[in-house]
This record gives sequence, structure tokens and C-alpha cells, in this order.
Amino acid sequence: MAKKILVRVDGGSVENIGTGHIFRCLLLGSELRGRGTLIFASLDSSEFGYGHAQIKKQGHDLCLLPPDQYHDALRELVSREDPDFVICDLYEYEEEELKILKASGAPLMTFDHVGSHRQCSDYPINAVVPRPRARYEGLDYIVISPPDIRPFRQTPEKLFVCFGGFDYGDLTFKVASALVELDVSQHVSVVVTSLYPHVSRLRELAANTPVRVAVHEQPDNFARLLSECDIACVSGGLTMFQTLSIGVSVVAISQYEHQRQTIEDFKPFGAYVDAGAGDRFDGHRFKEVLAGLVSNAAQRRELGDNARRMVDGRGLERVVRLVADELDTRQASSCNRATSRGEATFTSYTWPMCSSFSTTCSTQAATGAIVIWSRERTARCG
Repeated sequence: MAKKILVRVDGGSVENIGTGHIFRCLLLGSELRGRGTLIFASLDSSEFGYGHAQIKKQGHDLCLLPPDQYHDALRELVSREDPDFVICDLYEYEEEELKILKASGAPLMTFDHVGSHRQCSDYPINAVVPRPRARYEGLDYIVISPPDIRPFRQTPEKLFVCFGGFDYGDLTFKVASALVELDVSQHVSVVVTSLYPHVSRLRELAANTPVRVAVHEQPDNFARLLSECDIACVSGGLTMFQTLSIGVSVVAISQYEHQRQTIEDFKPFGAYVDAGAGDRFDGHRFKEVLAGLVSNAAQRRELGDNARRMVDGRGLERVVRLVADELDTRQASSCNRATSRGEATFTSYTWPMCSSFSTTCSTQAATGAIVIWSRERTARCG
């Protein structure tokens, strides 16, 4: 029987929350799809409609939970689906909902969970921690797309601008306008989502300047646009860490206070340039920072080298392995239960992330039941 993975997540046009939680869970979902059935659950709120659409777009089942009956609806969902693993990715957590999720008996994984009730989580993934002190902390667990690293260019040719799915402070237009004023010679890729309310004004800006500005709305080739650039102007969320894993020079501008803190916390790594807080955006300072990076190849190379040392880009692999190991353990228990009943079953599965590790479980019944486990390691995967 296919294993069930319940994913509790919210994301959309809400200050502080944004869309990062949604895209992190969808990235995990794309890697775990072959491992079992994924059931997404999100609050039934128009503010999260964008997130709901993205979940459905990727073909996942979605259960909407009424806010006024949230705990009861969540309890009923957990009871009905009886998941084998639970992923919960929220901006804020409350103890009651975690207890409901844990009532299934399935292992629970949370993200960016720093409250006292994090003890409810079996896998409290807190990646955005500069000096890890506990298990599952630190950038080894940052869930981002695997990096596509290209050779360093002495002369920068492409700039990248993106301030998240929900650009609360409209940093996209402010930065794009500053680049036009600076009259940069590089090609500028500006990426927004369908949540961005000022796309018409942005396209008008691009159409009325000799600077080569291309506006990309909800592009399917986001990762390629990012990997091809030489300098990226981003905020302090997951996109910043994805950019750093590629070794691209980053100009960081925070959208929210928690991003401001993140940018400050990781500054000693020397992996990016801090251009200040978005609510106090200083166009003059930004143009000075950008012009300095464009003209200083040595600085850009140093930033890129420091960035790749800081973020190895294998966090997705590690987190998927944690989930897969739990599902494998449950599969083993199922095999053992079938053996004790003398049932003939056969299940075969292979590690999705690394070809050098494979696990096969087979149960065979003849005059009795035989369980054979084989584990083959030819290299250590992480």
C-alpha cells in the first residue's frame, strides 16, 4: 500500500508569510512524489489562494481547512488519512495543532520552528542558523533547488532581480528603477509572480529605457535565469540562499524584520553585500554597491567562493533522506507484519536521490515466510 505524506502549509499574499513556505513544500513534494501519496492541507482563506493554485498546478491533492473550525477540521483530516509522515511548514506554530498532527503516530517534521513547543517535532529543521547547536540546525538543511554552477565571468553580463512571490515593499520596482538610473550595460532579468500588483508599471519602465530589462512573470525557468546571472539583487529569504549556493554575487535587501536579522547573522561569512532594509531603501547607496561589484571582479570572485563554502546546496537531499528513511522503516515493519502472518508480498523501491545507495525489501511466502533485506553502499551520500 502506498505511504501517505501529509503536508500542512500556508502561503500567499500575507505580510511576513509570503510564498516561501509553499515553494519549499512543493520542492520537497516533487522529490517525494515517488515515495508515496502527498496530501496538502491549507487554511481556506483568500489570502492563501495563490498557494492553493500552485499546489493544484503540481497535481497534488489539497484539503482546505476552515479557519473558524480549524482544530476540528485538522483532527478529522488526520484521523481520515492516517498519514505515515507529516510535514508542517508555517510562519507560526501553535501547540494544539502540533499535538493533533502528532496524534496520528506518524513522525512530524517542522521548519523554522524555534518556539518552546518545537519538542513536539521529531525533525525540527531550523536551517537559518549561523552557528548550529542542535540536531537538524544549520545550512546543511536548507531546502533549495540543487545548484547549477557555471564558470565565473570576469566581466559581468547579466543581473537578476527578485524579491519573492509577494513583494510587500515593492522593492522590485525600486531596484529596477535604480538600475535604469544607473544606466547599466548588463542585461537585467526581473522576476515576479502573479501576486505582484505593479507588473504593468514595471513593464512600462522596461519598455521606455535603453537598458535591457526583461520582465519575467511566473517563469518556469527561474532556476536557469538565476544560475546565468553574475549579480543578484534579492531579499533575505530562501532565494538568497539558493543564489549563494550557485556562487553568484548577492546584493541583499531585507523585506521583513526576520530577514533583516538573517542578513545580519550571516554577514561574518563574507558571502554577500548588505544593502540595507527595504523599508528604508536608499537608492544612492544601492547604486554605489552595485557599481562597485560590477567593476570589481576580485570582490565578486571572493563573494562567490565564500558563498559556496557557506551553502553546499545539498539540503534538499538531506531532508528528503530523513523522510525516506522513516518511510523505509515503516515499510520494513509492514514486511515483518506480513511475514508473521505468512502472507506473500513483494515490494521494491530505490533511493531517489543517489544512485550509489539502494534498498530492496522482499517478502516471500512458500512453506513459511522469508524476509530478505539487502543494503548496498558503494559511496557515502552526504
